Amino acid sequence: MSFEHAVQHAFKAFPSVEFIHLSSEFLPPTPIDVMDYRDQGEPNIYSCWNGVTVYDWDEHVVVKYGHRVKPAEALHMKYVAEHTSVPVPRLLGCYTVKGKEIGDDDEDAKRHTYIFMQRIVDVAPVSDIWVFLNERERRTIAHGLRTAIRSLRRLPPGPYIGSVCGRPVNSDLLENMPAEFRGPFRLENDFYTAIYEAYPYQSHRHLPSRYLIAHMLRELRSRPQRPFFFTHARLDPDHILIDLHGNVKALVGWSWSGWFPDYWEFYESRRFFAEFDGAWGEILLETLEPFFLEPAIMWALNALREDMHVWWSATAGPLSSSSSDTAAGVSLGGEFDLEFEDVYKK
Repeated sequence: MSFEHAVQHAFKAFPSVEFIHLSSEFLPPTPIDVMDYRDQGEPNIYSCWNGVTVYDWDEHVVVKYGHRVKPAEALHMKYVAEHTSVPVPRLLGCYTVKGKEIGDDDEDAKRHTYIFMQRIVDVAPVSDIWVFLNERERRTIAHGLRTAIRSLRRLPPGPYIGSVCGRPVNSDLLENMPAEFRGPFRLENDFYTAIYEAYPYQSHRHLPSRYLIAHMLRELRSRPQRPFFFTHARLDPDHILIDLHGNVKALVGWSWSGWFPDYWEFYESRRFFAEFDGAWGEILLETLEPFFLEPAIMWALNALREDMHVWWSATAGPLSSSSSDTAAGVSLGGEFDLEFEDVYKK
């Protein structure tokens, strides 16, 4: 039986399956196989939280799956492996299926993604062994991370802000917006417009915050468009795999990656500066090209977003192109409210 026929036979019970990546050397397990082994096979589970599960399928393969796993993660790993010297796990397979086909009645509208990648042996995340590392080994991590980021920066600038293959932006500032409103964006100012429109105003008590958001984004819009660099965007100690000597053996966690403005890596790293009593922040400051004004504005926007409790699931639920814009408290694709339009577009 050919590889193609073997795949078709294995997945005949999943008519909605969409294969993102296949390798003839690896026949991917079906969703039922993955869940059965998780529940009965006592695998080594790395993570099982918030719609994402990661565990060892066998001694050679790791599987990552769930309704919050993004197909773009697999595509980013493949792109980086083919175009840079950055160490990443080898991608073996990736597909998506509808939730209802695996018995997930609560997630009928969402697809579940399954990513299979090479298991890298004799490594651990920085977060697991940092306290046992000496200063020389920590310097080795800094050097390896700096080399990886420089390799990413040497990639040709992207033609848009977004994920590979023309897919939408993955950012928590836009995460709960429908895909059709998340780009990709060929103009930087269009990206900022989408961020503005992602802030719902549910009542008059939010108007001062939205007014402030308009002013801050106008400052970003007033600047010349900058090149779009390929960005990892999650330099979490959990995502840096090292050996016992501090050598960086792999970067994982490519869900939020893509082409972004030049300051984006620095901006996204702010969430990890305090790790290990600030020691990880010192390494990131040594590793990354520093930007201050633009990240400061984005940090403030993110703080306002959290203060306004901007999560669609707590209000009207995820939007779609047919959803009521008014119910969600956001204008999608139309003119801004006149109260803010002059402030934002001046």
